[in-house]
Amino acid sequence: MHHIDSLSRQTPIRALYMRGGTSKGVFFLPADLPSDPSVRDRVLMRVVGSPDPYEKQIDGMGGATSSTSKVVIVGPSTRPDCDVDYWFGQVQELGGFELDGVTFPAAEVRLEFLDPGGSDGTGEAMFPTGRAAEVLAVPGVGDVRVTLVNAGNPTLFVEAEALGLSGSELQPDINSRADLLARVEAIRAHAAVAMGLAPDAAHATAHRQHTPKLAFAAPAAAYTASSGRAVGADDIDLNVRIFSMGKLHHAMTGTGAVAIAATAAVPGTVLADLLGGARGELRFGHPSGTLKVGAQAHGQDGRWSVARVAMSRTARRLMDGVVLVPPWE
Repeated sequence: MHHIDSLSRQTPIRALYMRGGTSKGVFFLPADLPSDPSVRDRVLMRVVGSPDPYEKQIDGMGGATSSTSKVVIVGPSTRPDCDVDYWFGQVQELGGFELDGVTFPAAEVRLEFLDPGGSDGTGEAMFPTGRAAEVLAVPGVGDVRVTLVNAGNPTLFVEAEALGLSGSELQPDINSRADLLARVEAIRAHAAVAMGLAPDAAHATAHRQHTPKLAFAAPAAAYTASSGRAVGADDIDLNVRIFSMGKLHHAMTGTGAVAIAATAAVPGTVLADLLGGARGELRFGHPSGTLKVGAQAHGQDGRWSVARVAMSRTARRLMDGVVLVPPWE
């Protein structure tokens, strides 16, 4: 009886638990959440089970990784040129398309990102510094050639070689190396400053861990993906790995794929140089397999923009109902 009483004191909130691409999270309608932003945020944190000193999110819907502890609010748009506040499409989610990094096949969702460059504090420029590539002086690390791009999410690309890596690494090769993670974070934090996203590197490390995301790339080379599948050098045009919240991502983030497509389509970027020239379409390798992306880039007077990025993902509803939230007042 005590167990039932304790449950009855929780507040049921309508929610949908869904996988999109290689991520999954809890989706809400704005009207179902508290209107006060600070209260709403406490509720959402409680839903996923954060903060959790054990880093497991056992007492919540989160999966203890940056890919599996997401919450999404989808509602009517406040802008006349958009339909919803968060782009989201509900499809017939059963099918035969396989997305590397996801175990089961599902319906293919063909995504097209229109004008993905700019925004998120970096202005409207796809390249916030106005350069396709530049050398970043990072104290304690040295000079690192990078491409700073804002497409999908603010992202910086470096050659794997600059980090002492091959580009074919999987999560266990990276995430246990504290020295490497610290070096990567130093580069990322200084890139955040160069992109106008943080006043200084210390602020970026303490308060802006989510973006920019750092990705490293290398010429095509064979490797064995985390699933055990053999990826041949002829299967891909490039190897790319991306960090998310201080750890190597198990596959490739959707916004990272957008950034890869946009960056590879522009001459002189780190990715274009590795490819031997700009490419409007490519297939890249990531820790879980491969992904094909494409982009349409246009340059005028040294200023580049990308009108469209395309790629395929899959999505599936996992659970539909309510989440139960303990008292938050």
